[in-house]
Amino acid sequence: MTAAIDSFKYVDSLPPLAWDTICSLLDAGSLMAFAEAVPGIGYIAFQARIVRALKFTADTDDFSIQAFHRANIANQVKKLDLTNCIALSSAVLLGCISSCSNLEELYCVNCVIEPSKLFDLLRTTLTQVRKLEWSLHEGCFYSPWPSFAIQSPKMQLESMYMELVATPCNIYLLEVTLQRCPCLKILHIHIIQNGGLSQQMADLCMEFTRVLPSLNTFTFTSEQIFTPETIEWTSWWWPNLAQADYYMFGNISYQLKPVNSRNLITFEDGVRNGQLRGVKQAIVVMQDNGHIDRRRLFELARPERWADVSSLCLVLTDPREEQLLGRVTVSSYYIDATQFFLKSCVPNITELNMASFHFDHGSDGSAIVGSTLPHLRALALAPCGVNHADSLSFLARGCIHLEELDVRAERDSNGDCPCGFCRVPLRFSKACFKELHERTKLRRLSLDDTAKLESPDFLRECRVVELRFSLSSLEEELTDTASFLCGLSWLLGRNPRLSFLTVETRGAHLRSNEFAEGLAAISTLRHLCVLTEAVMSEDHVANFFR
Repeated sequence: MTAAIDSFKYVDSLPPLAWDTICSLLDAGSLMAFAEAVPGIGYIAFQARIVRALKFTADTDDFSIQAFHRANIANQVKKLDLTNCIALSSAVLLGCISSCSNLEELYCVNCVIEPSKLFDLLRTTLTQVRKLEWSLHEGCFYSPWPSFAIQSPKMQLESMYMELVATPCNIYLLEVTLQRCPCLKILHIHIIQNGGLSQQMADLCMEFTRVLPSLNTFTFTSEQIFTPETIEWTSWWWPNLAQADYYMFGNISYQLKPVNSRNLITFEDGVRNGQLRGVKQAIVVMQDNGHIDRRRLFELARPERWADVSSLCLVLTDPREEQLLGRVTVSSYYIDATQFFLKSCVPNITELNMASFHFDHGSDGSAIVGSTLPHLRALALAPCGVNHADSLSFLARGCIHLEELDVRAERDSNGDCPCGFCRVPLRFSKACFKELHERTKLRRLSLDDTAKLESPDFLRECRVVELRFSLSSLEEELTDTASFLCGLSWLLGRNPRLSFLTVETRGAHLRSNEFAEGLAAISTLRHLCVLTEAVMSEDHVANFFR
């Protein structure tokens, strides 16, 4: 009795509106635990508005799901997110899903759920579900399920995102599944692990755009770098892009209704294809042949055609190159055209990727960006695009909303960066970063190993929340000394905002106790990720993170 009275006093310590806000910010597992620990809070915690959308986190266990069942709120859940609940069994997941009789949206990416049982629920019990995000892993995770496991009545799904390992069996099962989804309007297929756009997958993608009667938008993405053969399989879609950088063919989006639009176009194709209606993330392939038709350039420069684009990737290719991976340095003539295009067509974009654009000593990519894109929040440039004395100053003055800066270069088939200016160490300085932080909202900086560094001294004024860099960016003779690693840790520790740190390193650095102790001493650090290609014993790794 005393405990119950105390819990009600605890609830009364804050106004209901405050508890309402607190409960709305909790994940599902925390909400269940809170409600059981404080019985008097249930009438607030389990309001329909709060439990309408529940998200279980990756550390969810069976006890959290049992608490969910005990709360007797499943029929109020409209949106259920089980993404990354990889530790839960298929039976537990299906039990949780099936209890939500009024479910409209289901997210179970990176979960192991028996496909046949999941789709049995969707076609019989959970007929109100309109949006599904799910994964199909290797066949060894599932019981055998024949094609007739998915039968009429057909499902009413309108939107589907699917991650799958592209085995022949999984591709066939995907085909069978989608045949039962005649109402599907939005389809996004993402290939994980090994495998990209195989001939079987390409044929199936082509079939989807023809046989799904309601399909409006089809997107295909992949983690794999495509081979030249992939270009042949996608030629039915983009016949004019045989010279395009095939890194981009893993990000295909095709809109069929209300008008045909695609996210991947050539620079001059923008005139012939009209508006990129509904396309938010566009990839524009610019073929630098040394000259541009001025008339076409002015026709292209109509902002209304690009009004929906908020994220842009510019890919520079040379049509005279025989190799698909040919990289070129942009000519001075084309720099003017690029600047004109950015300023006239897409001045309001918030994200720009120019990592495959390469500049010589006489051109500054940052100056182009800073003078044309005042609303930019995220930027990716090759090292040669930020390697002038005033590069970061141009960004600081022109892109005051900048939050994320990614410096990296696309690699060729040998894993090398073919641009000579990219191999010149970056001249980042303390003054540059001080100005960046004074003028912009920079919170994330990423420097991969293609971005060589002259010195890490700029870290004295670097105040980002999230930092990623590679020790391979610095001279090996320098980074292999204990004194340098201690000094680097000290520099990182000077940043009072640093919460997320990712370090790419050689295996030798994981054997340095001084480096480990220095990182451990950074009081603000919440997440540390150390990446290495070196083969390390479990003892070495455990000793580093002890």
